[in-house]
Amino acid sequence: MRVLITGGLGFIGWRLARHLRRSGVFASVVDSVWNNGLPIGEAVRAEVARRQRRLEGLAASGMDAGGIVQIADLLDPDRLDDVLAEARPTHVVHLAGLSRVDVARQHPERALEANIALTRRLLVALERREGIRRVVLASSSMVYGHFETLPCPESAPCRPVEPYGASKLACEDLLAAWGRQHGVETVSFRTSSVYGSGDFNGRVVERFVESALAHRPLVLNENGQERLDFTFVDDLVDGIGLLLRDGPLSSDVFNLTRGEARTLKELAGIIQEHLGPVSIELRPVPSDRPRRGALDISKARECLGFSPAVSLEEGMRRVLADRVSRA
Repeated sequence: MRVLITGGLGFIGWRLARHLRRSGVFASVVDSVWNNGLPIGEAVRAEVARRQRRLEGLAASGMDAGGIVQIADLLDPDRLDDVLAEARPTHVVHLAGLSRVDVARQHPERALEANIALTRRLLVALERREGIRRVVLASSSMVYGHFETLPCPESAPCRPVEPYGASKLACEDLLAAWGRQHGVETVSFRTSSVYGSGDFNGRVVERFVESALAHRPLVLNENGQERLDFTFVDDLVDGIGLLLRDGPLSSDVFNLTRGEARTLKELAGIIQEHLGPVSIELRPVPSDRPRRGALDISKARECLGFSPAVSLEEGMRRVLADRVSRA
């Protein structure tokens, strides 16, 4: 097995690369160092460079199975062909793209290019490669739109209500159709509210922690009763690893989350337990934001052996300990 991870220096991809390499898998990464189309500060550049050096150093020292690390714009077809020729993957994990719901809402054209166009460009390039056995796509719980069943299973209707969810559903359909056409195994995983140390994408947990440390109020939608399925990044990485194992897959889509809904008020309370009193600002939930909750992960448990281990309390303890130690 030779794995190529697009977006491999990002929050999830970096951890997946380390996980696979330390498990004896030759895992290469490619990343454009593109942060959702938002300005990239010096702190982010420094962190990405550190991750790059770390992966290259581990491979050189023989501490993992190795792989190449490349910075490249995957929308450039010639550059993409060069990356694939050097990595020679049998498996691809496609994490690259726009990951911020609010950015997609404000700039839907970014979601179109960064998610749909990029996915299509990757698949076209893969058509010219021999030996591709499986392609894994990062999708989102936002494809469901308003959750009609709780917990929400993979069989629930997919009716996204905003551009991000629509773009991810389009990517799922593109991938599945491409796989059927070319005889390649494909699978998408849907996740929710991923968090952990080292996130610089402005997700809700990161925003809350940064606000609390800066003594700014935590802004809670729906009077703090908005419910999300917070997923610790290490649990998600373990799940992606299971999707790469040899053997046929029983489905082309899996929910990979904690499988438990928690309120924003609970999240704020956990932060207060560690950092002390924090001011709270309540506001109505935006009208175009879908009603969510827990996802049903029973299929992933039964078919893959997926077993998320980190509760929100334990995950936040790790996040806050790491963040405070770096302050």
